[in-house]
Amino acid sequence: MSKNHFKSVLNVFDIFSINFHLRIFGEENYKSKSGTFLGFVTIVAIMAFSGIFIIELFMRKNFSIIYNTNTNLIPRIDLTNTPIMFFISDKQGKRIPKDGIYNIEVKLIKYPSDKLSNKLIYSNIEFEQCNKEKHKLFGEITTYPDFSENLCISPGKQEKILFGQWKDVQKGFSGLTFFINKCNPASEKCREESEIEKYLYDFVVGVYYNSYNIDHYNYNSPKVMKYQSNGNFAMSNTLLKYYYLNLSQVFYETDYGLIFEEKSLEDFYVFESQKIDINLQPKTSNSNVSLYTLGNIILTCSENISFYHRSYGKAQTVIANIGGLIKIILILSKLLFEFFTRKILIVDLSNNFFKLSDVQEEKNDNKDNKQKLNSNLPITKEIINNNFAPNKLYIAKNERDRLRINKYLSSIFDIKFDFLNLKFEFLKRD
Repeated sequence: MSKNHFKSVLNVFDIFSINFHLRIFGEENYKSKSGTFLGFVTIVAIMAFSGIFIIELFMRKNFSIIYNTNTNLIPRIDLTNTPIMFFISDKQGKRIPKDGIYNIEVKLIKYPSDKLSNKLIYSNIEFEQCNKEKHKLFGEITTYPDFSENLCISPGKQEKILFGQWKDVQKGFSGLTFFINKCNPASEKCREESEIEKYLYDFVVGVYYNSYNIDHYNYNSPKVMKYQSNGNFAMSNTLLKYYYLNLSQVFYETDYGLIFEEKSLEDFYVFESQKIDINLQPKTSNSNVSLYTLGNIILTCSENISFYHRSYGKAQTVIANIGGLIKIILILSKLLFEFFTRKILIVDLSNNFFKLSDVQEEKNDNKDNKQKLNSNLPITKEIINNNFAPNKLYIAKNERDRLRINKYLSSIFDIKFDFLNLKFEFLKRD
């Protein structure tokens, strides 16, 4: 067993060893101007991005939305408090007089699921001539010049609830239906047939009602009320048309919590689609279609119920994002600059061990040493070790010797001294 190996074995039992730290220029960590600048830039970048995250958190700009639909539940839309307006006019928009020409019936048709053996249940819905003072809930549409010529269904007086699906009778359904009929002389006083045909040969029916749009960016409430008009529905005395206006029920849940959950649920409806059916069967006394039926407009439920979940960012999520951002910035900065910092450290250490000089001639007491360095003999490790005396300045005058000395010094300090295309002469400091 060698002496050194025996010593290392004995050192294992030294429980009173002393920890020590190496210092560079009196500091435990090497710091450079370039590292200081990069650190300042890194701190500013972290503070800037963190500030953006925090501002967006409190301004509630960022949110996520989850959307899905459900066809198993029975949709239910309440139009009881919804103002509805409708009219009949010619293609130029001029209102057609009602008396003696046509009549309109508005009914809520129900087919309850617990009474499948019964017939459809019809509930008459009352309407009246529109009045600007009486129908203020209609909003800005009351300012239209021809508002008082229309017919209005006042909100809140009668229950108008749409539920179920038309395609699934077993679950029951209901629909708000507008029946447009030609004047029947058997039951009411009508005008001349030629005059009625003139008015009803080609006409339009307009239906307006309160509906909603979805605004995901509206922080206070995602539902935005609007006065829905699906255009004017073309009808005539020759073809029987059925217009279906499908409304879709929406459940919109929003989590407003900054740290903990604070959920708010809103239930409303939106217009989804429109469908038209045209009956091409001639209206005769032998057909199933009444000679005096012109068409129907039906408000009904869509098959789908839409579910939205909107969630705003939480403080803990922002803190985690900031922590991840800081780690990424530090890793990138370290990868980017650690290599250069190590090289600068070596250069600083070398400059403290050796002195750079462009002096071509320097008096030296040891002429033999100077001659050896400037000779054409190969520069070896022994020559440099033997001829570099303490407190002396030596100069390599030719390029070959300078490169050989630098090569030797590079092997000591593990650096190429032509780094960044700069050439140095490393000589011992006086």
